[in-house]
Amino acid sequence: MESTAWFFGSYRFFCLSMNEVADALEKLKAFNRMVCADAELRRQLVDGPYDILQRQQGQLLALIRDYLKHPKETLRALKRSDVLAPGTFFAGVTACFLMVWATCARKADVLLFAVDKTSSKGERDFRIEGLYRYLETASLRYVEVFHTLPSEVLKNAWSRKRTALYHEAFEFLADLRFRWSSRHASMRTLAAGLACEGFSETDRPLARALALRLLKSGQSVPLRVRLYVAFVRRFKPRAILSIDDTRHYHDLVAAARSLDIPFYAFQHGLFTVSHVGWLDDGCGSNEKKIRPDVLVVWSEYWKRELLRLGTYFKERELLVGGSPKPEAPVAPPPVEDGTFGILIPYESGAPRAEVGAYVRRFLEDPSVRIFFVARPDLDIASQLKDYGVPAERLTVTTSAEVGPHLSKMHVTCGVCSTYLYDALAFHRPVVILETSRTTGLAMVENGFADKLATGGKASDLKRIVAASVPQAEARAQKYLGGGVTLGETMKQLLGETRS
Repeated sequence: MESTAWFFGSYRFFCLSMNEVADALEKLKAFNRMVCADAELRRQLVDGPYDILQRQQGQLLALIRDYLKHPKETLRALKRSDVLAPGTFFAGVTACFLMVWATCARKADVLLFAVDKTSSKGERDFRIEGLYRYLETASLRYVEVFHTLPSEVLKNAWSRKRTALYHEAFEFLADLRFRWSSRHASMRTLAAGLACEGFSETDRPLARALALRLLKSGQSVPLRVRLYVAFVRRFKPRAILSIDDTRHYHDLVAAARSLDIPFYAFQHGLFTVSHVGWLDDGCGSNEKKIRPDVLVVWSEYWKRELLRLGTYFKERELLVGGSPKPEAPVAPPPVEDGTFGILIPYESGAPRAEVGAYVRRFLEDPSVRIFFVARPDLDIASQLKDYGVPAERLTVTTSAEVGPHLSKMHVTCGVCSTYLYDALAFHRPVVILETSRTTGLAMVENGFADKLATGGKASDLKRIVAASVPQAEARAQKYLGGGVTLGETMKQLLGETRS
């Protein structure tokens, strides 16, 4: 199989010696080779009307990573997935009811594909707050299409007091339709008979279980797309906007294409292993990959990264257009009052005990003041507890409320989160704390940040900052690359479609 270089090219960006991720990518590569080498699997999963293998790359990688942590539990979960399980069935019926209600009662100029979160004003996902704000400012009516979880459907709908369409409702209806399909026996036979030569004897049950999952998904995809077409046709939107979801938006993308409705996806954070679905899997024609008409990225930097890593997007399909998150506040020069301000964001993927140790060492210096930026979608008390630092020793804020504190901040420190890239806009040095999680070191390799070695103290950090201050503005300019705003981009994309 050709064109698999992306797996190796992506290691530096995605994992940087994180063995678990590297092992998962290797197994995904082996699985892709197996599918493309088997004539019947390739016919059903790659060469049919929809490239099922490509559309499932993100979910496959997530399942493989789960398997590496909990092999027996993951295999059992793959085998026992059942649409008639009480929780799944109730959530599916609820989502269908809310979806029909939305279709009958609401009108839309735009459909917005989002994650079912209630983390910002208006009970919506704070990561795409800028999209919501633009639609409201432009007086464009919108209806959301949510990717959700069974436990979230009713709770979040009640909280936001508005109906929506639900991706899982379409999955539920299709799975229910094909639960007793006569084709299941032949699919099980095909999966069970796979030689799985690229896998060890221990891992072959996983490869067969994943193949069976894809075969079942391939059976239901056409029906899910037809259901989407029916609902989307009812709204007749001028465009569909989406968070950069590489695991769940494909059916809606395919429906939009069949109806000649433009589909625009927007980068919401740094690229991670969750975005493996944007990279060429080395199998089949890239022309058949189900993808948005345009992917809006924050800056030329991210556009270059995708092209470097081997994406199936053409260069003209990648538009530099600003961030859908709230715009970063303008940071005035730091006030020199003898204190040394350190901004530290909460990072769900960081080894927080290790970061907490850094914080405690920093606080040994009486001139240090720590500003802790909490995530708005998580409980603040639990975030502080994760780091093991008393709240009274910190100034706690959120990303939306950080502006007034920036004049007292001299540096942003962290491990691996999107916020570290956001903080480049503050024109302050960004310093990566060396821990067992190495993902954030990509910022150091790419020239956007410095590194504080394990065991570093406030005095070490101050020396790094003093040497890095002259570079901060140049780094911000290099990363932002001209500062295109989301508002300008939205006018460009939607201007011709507005009445």
